[in-house]
Amino acid sequence: DTCDLHHSTDTDKNNNSNNKNNINHSSNPQNTNATTQSQQRQLWKDLTISFEAEITAKPPNDTAAVLKQISKERRHLEKISASLARNPHKSGVYPLFGPASRSRMEPIRISFTAVNPLAVQLQFTQLQLVATLEPAGDAEGIGGFIGKNDVAENVKPLSSSQHQKQPWRFLSLPNVDFDVPHFYQNLPNDNTTQEASPSEPFFVVDKQALVIEPNTTQKVTLTLTPLIKGNLKILGYRAKLFNEIWLYHKFDISGPLLQDTALHRANRVRGESYLLQSTVLDDMPLLDVTLRNVPSVVLQGQISKITIVLTNRGTAPAGTIYLKANLPWLALDTDNDTLGAVSTVMPSSGTSPTYTAPTSHCVGPTGTLMKLSLKKPLAPGVTTEVDLHFRPTGGGRQDLFLLFRYQNMNDLSSKKALRVRYTRQSIGIAVYPSLTMTASLMPSYWSRSEHVLSVEISNYRSDACRNLNVGLGSVIVASRHYRAVPLAGQLENGGGGSATGGE
Repeated sequence: DTCDLHHSTDTDKNNNSNNKNNINHSSNPQNTNATTQSQQRQLWKDLTISFEAEITAKPPNDTAAVLKQISKERRHLEKISASLARNPHKSGVYPLFGPASRSRMEPIRISFTAVNPLAVQLQFTQLQLVATLEPAGDAEGIGGFIGKNDVAENVKPLSSSQHQKQPWRFLSLPNVDFDVPHFYQNLPNDNTTQEASPSEPFFVVDKQALVIEPNTTQKVTLTLTPLIKGNLKILGYRAKLFNEIWLYHKFDISGPLLQDTALHRANRVRGESYLLQSTVLDDMPLLDVTLRNVPSVVLQGQISKITIVLTNRGTAPAGTIYLKANLPWLALDTDNDTLGAVSTVMPSSGTSPTYTAPTSHCVGPTGTLMKLSLKKPLAPGVTTEVDLHFRPTGGGRQDLFLLFRYQNMNDLSSKKALRVRYTRQSIGIAVYPSLTMTASLMPSYWSRSEHVLSVEISNYRSDACRNLNVGLGSVIVASRHYRAVPLAGQLENGGGGSATGGE
């Protein structure tokens, strides 16, 4: 069989950041056809570097300071890469040289391929994962014990059976039922001095039924959820064949080839595999991001409104949420009550508008980094919606990449360093040609102190067979030093405007 490890909502195996205070996770980004996977990885990397540079640069809105910080971030990453290349076994980077950092109460999925080489149908029930979990050193009341279900002999059942009557359910997988594994027990290790074992399980699993037809291959996905902090090792799976015989299969995962000594290189010695090992930490938020009302086809410059739905499926409140985009297409809706933004003061007739606050909540000079100023942290299980104005540019198929960054708000009340997570989303949008506008300024022939501003608008719409005319309602000119006076006969009066169709 072959085995692969996934987070419950993760599509990137490298969910262990170089920064030990950061735990990365990715929502399921939509596949985009315009960029390859290598280009997408490089784009996400560049977005993250620019993200951190714009947040940490001082002063934050200084372009030179941001560029300097980007160069500093790149040099730092190059130094880390060089260090990992020299001493990869001391780096602890998952999955080759160290376990993954994960959060308690968040499901972990294991996918493997099962092959039936026989000429008969095989029926399995109670299919479940087998693992061991050793509590962390600061665990109170359960230290010195190991939760495991790999031994099927002389099993001491848990003294508490209240959880066996009702299955567990978690926010990140609300439709999956979890239960105590078969043959589960809390066994003392060699250093424990306690006599009574803990009455609660350290982890729970989902149990499935599987039918494999003769001479076929089938992919199986099983889930395990750690309930406490500690060191988790997933060993294999157990199932009941024809509902009569218990079977146990242990995963055989090859570790990386050791290159530290000549003896290891000559004998092709392999190290320990960390693919199925995890360091379970305490509670963390888990932000699920979905996009609504996103048009698949838009015109150049067309302003639409899309909605970002944020749901915290973790076990800790999420706050300080930032949004970084690769294209300057987005602006936060200042009328959104969730953000508590200051709206602009509407002008009276014939006067200019007065703005009391930035209308896009942008951070930094690029216009692509915004802070979602929620009134309060997003508690576990809570969903909120944020409206964005969406204005595409360019032509053809455009890929919009959105990178969200949020913090664990529980760290504010403790002395721990703030831990952050990242969530990714990407969408592909077809942008059709629309209107183009060019402007030129020339000196006036009849007055030395005046100039003539000429504006040319062309309609290049080709997204439909009919109704391609665009109504020109008004032309607005803004200047700090000049007063614009329209020349007579340029636009029709009476509110009808002027229609442009292929002109």
